[in-house]
Amino acid sequence: MAIVGMAGSFPGAQNIGELWRLLVNKRQGLARGRESAEGCWWIPNARQDSEREFFSGVVADAYRFEADFFNYSDREAEWTDPQQRLLLQCAFAALESAGVVASATKPTPAGVFVGGEFPAYIANVRPYVESMGDYLQALIGNDKDFLATRVAHRLNLTGPAITVQTACSTSLVAVHQARQSLLLDECDIALAGGVSLQFPQEFGNVYEEGLIYSRDGTTRPFDADAAGTNITSAVGLLVLKRLEDAIADGDSVLAVLAGSAVNNDGADKVGFTAPSAGGQELVIRRALHSAGVRPEDIDFIEAHGTATPLGDAVEVAALRQVFGKVEGKRIALGSIKGNVGHCNRAAGAVGLIKAVLAMHNEVLPSTANHDRPSAQLGLEQGVLYVPTEPTPLPAAARTHRAGVSSFGFGGTNAHVIVEQFPKPPRRPRMDQVQLVTLSADRRDQIDTMAQQLAEYLAEHPETDLADVAYTRNLWRVRRQHVLPFVAKDCEELVQQLQQDSVFELHDEGRGEAGGVAFLFPGHGRRELAVGARLYSRYSVYRRHVDEGLSELDPENERLLRAWLADPEEHRRAVCERAELLQPLIFLLSRATALQLMDWGVQPRALIGHSLGEYVAVCVAGAVRLREALLLVQERGRLEDDKAPIGAMLVAELTWEEAQAYECVDDRNGADAWVSRAGNNSRRHVLFSGGRGAVAQLEQRLAKDGVRYQRLPNRKANHTPMMEAAAQPLARLARLIEWSEPVLPVYSTVGGARLGRDRLAEPGYWVSHSILPVRFADALDAARCDAGCQVFLEVGPPAGLAGLAGHHFAEDDAVVALATLPRSGQEEQRRLLLTVGELVRRHVPVDFERMHVDDAPKRILLPSFPFKGKHFLLPTPGPDQVPRLGVAPQAALPRSPAGCGSTGPYGVLRFRRKRRTLTAIGSWWAIAPYAERSPRS
Repeated sequence: MAIVGMAGSFPGAQNIGELWRLLVNKRQGLARGRESAEGCWWIPNARQDSEREFFSGVVADAYRFEADFFNYSDREAEWTDPQQRLLLQCAFAALESAGVVASATKPTPAGVFVGGEFPAYIANVRPYVESMGDYLQALIGNDKDFLATRVAHRLNLTGPAITVQTACSTSLVAVHQARQSLLLDECDIALAGGVSLQFPQEFGNVYEEGLIYSRDGTTRPFDADAAGTNITSAVGLLVLKRLEDAIADGDSVLAVLAGSAVNNDGADKVGFTAPSAGGQELVIRRALHSAGVRPEDIDFIEAHGTATPLGDAVEVAALRQVFGKVEGKRIALGSIKGNVGHCNRAAGAVGLIKAVLAMHNEVLPSTANHDRPSAQLGLEQGVLYVPTEPTPLPAAARTHRAGVSSFGFGGTNAHVIVEQFPKPPRRPRMDQVQLVTLSADRRDQIDTMAQQLAEYLAEHPETDLADVAYTRNLWRVRRQHVLPFVAKDCEELVQQLQQDSVFELHDEGRGEAGGVAFLFPGHGRRELAVGARLYSRYSVYRRHVDEGLSELDPENERLLRAWLADPEEHRRAVCERAELLQPLIFLLSRATALQLMDWGVQPRALIGHSLGEYVAVCVAGAVRLREALLLVQERGRLEDDKAPIGAMLVAELTWEEAQAYECVDDRNGADAWVSRAGNNSRRHVLFSGGRGAVAQLEQRLAKDGVRYQRLPNRKANHTPMMEAAAQPLARLARLIEWSEPVLPVYSTVGGARLGRDRLAEPGYWVSHSILPVRFADALDAARCDAGCQVFLEVGPPAGLAGLAGHHFAEDDAVVALATLPRSGQEEQRRLLLTVGELVRRHVPVDFERMHVDDAPKRILLPSFPFKGKHFLLPTPGPDQVPRLGVAPQAALPRSPAGCGSTGPYGVLRFRRKRRTLTAIGSWWAIAPYAERSPRS
């Protein structure tokens, strides 16, 4: 079985990465405090020394919970054992680390095998139980029976959901059960481990002579000064898959669970809670047999190692029986309890996580609080030894392996064998610009997420940014807010993550985006130097450009391929000829549109400005590529050969205001002609005409204080001056077999939606070259009819995004974006910034398709940063604490007098209508309810 994901929270380490740092630095994660039993209702009279210093192992923020994230009400969260809440958050994080995004709408065939600590929090809930409904809620929220099923329900997991309880060995037995379930094909993924939250966490183990507890709270496994253990809190979960499935799915395999075994000591020991060397020896031998390995194949034993004199002695004796005859090597022995204490029900999973990290990182951590081995254990000589410093695993031809033990009160023992999994060869870093997204519901979550990712990348500078982008974009849950980053390498990304200013964007774009409209540019710009880099970067883009080039005349194809190889070198040769420029703009615009659509960006409307309408009808499937290019090539050739010289400009006027500036009297020749050639927006009108007339228009506009801009066009496009160049298009259009568009195309001749009949009119394409471009009308139609809110300029930049932004300046719901930059900017960066903005506005994007050219792999990255609100009911007072044989009368201040009598052991008796009802139930729930409701 492959271990493909892990998550946890431990004393002194809130996640797996922090735990590894704790281990390799030989640090203890426990906090210094005072011995105390305050708040522990079950031992109120325990002897304690408040002056004695004590180390306690707590999980940070254990009482905080993201209630909204898991669809809990505040009341339900308050009534639920913090263990269940902590386990649920850890389960989500573990699955996320394995690339499993839990969804309420899509079930996951995953099993859940977990166990937990005694639910002491129930005492806090009990005073609030007033009805049978309250009782059921308290029961479900606190009883250990519901640990696994709660996770399965909230995360929509449909495999077996089984709570395992075998005391200290609980979580490792759960791992064994998960492995068995996978072997039986009961599930495809298994989540296994445990949670152990000492409640209240502030409670320090009270030392009593003769028990297992350490006097000062320090756990010293196998050490000469070992004198007991410290029961601490932790949660640890691992995600398992069948190895062949993990490899086929491209999972990051951290290690291989090669074998496991579980047994019980039976009566072969001095007492119920005592360990048995025979039972431990047998379970280890069975695990080795299950893995198909020999004792000499093991390099490291992560022992139970509680640091009790009896426990360590019995465990070493059992290990010596199994490994004592190994020759030619020594086997390292360790216990994570020296670092984090005895995590009780979670101890086995915590030890397994340590072993997995050791195999994956090829380093054997030392054991904290171990200075010199106990002489009674005989570790100075022989095959077993305890490393005092982190030790790199030696490079060897064979696979390194570790064994992990966990033994429970009552005698249930578990042992598993973990194998190192060969890491794939590290590929050279690509250093291609990537889009990386973070997603959360609140600003503080985004801040924490950014901080954690920046710290991870700073510690792992070898990380490939493509892997980071792939993991973050595709294998992380998408929440209310999305923050996009675009960077070339991890160093740049870290700089962006550490800048507070980037988070100002976080509160924008909250709602769901409306439809997307693609805006295709005309050929107003004579300087074209963008698009070639996308050709070399993206295979889909390249394929569609090549497809179009192959349909051109051979000479035109040769020249345009030369431009793709070196745009600057061949810029003038291409841009001075409409016969080359117009097909090139067509191909680049179409390829950009099809690349975006391949990435999942599906338009609701297509609008083409002048030449761009040819692209729109082709993308919409109304005309085949070959026939569209025949039209476009001929259009450009006719413009080069038959259209008179002219000029164009755009002025900040309304369509009505612009009429006063027209001069359509051609008695003085074409050069005196100037007319409105397009309504680009509410206050942007296009003028076109003879050079002299346009020059005079410039003077008039300047005199009147009207802002304008001369365009680089050298023809009087969209005026009657283009008739000689436009009329031959009718003959060619008549030969084309037109189809009904599969996507809405809005005409810039009249603003209406185009259909097959209109497209098939030969005169339409003549009018299209002569009549004004009604771009603003088409924008309005897309906004009103198709509900578009995002207007995306697709192709070489021609200012269409700016025009759309001006046109909808008073419509706060509309955003206009460009996909390609002006010359000299990074094409890929601009495109990804735009896609990132689409994602931020909740436009659907297929990230799997986005990363198809990089062949990235999923990697372990920091998981969702759960913080949430603090949910904790007050600790019950002394008068609310139950006593054996005495019903908790003081806990029921609202109980009506005379409703019944209470007998010993929570047996309630009362009479009603000659009938006696006896309720024998839990002191914490049934008692108060029965006294309040005699009719029940």
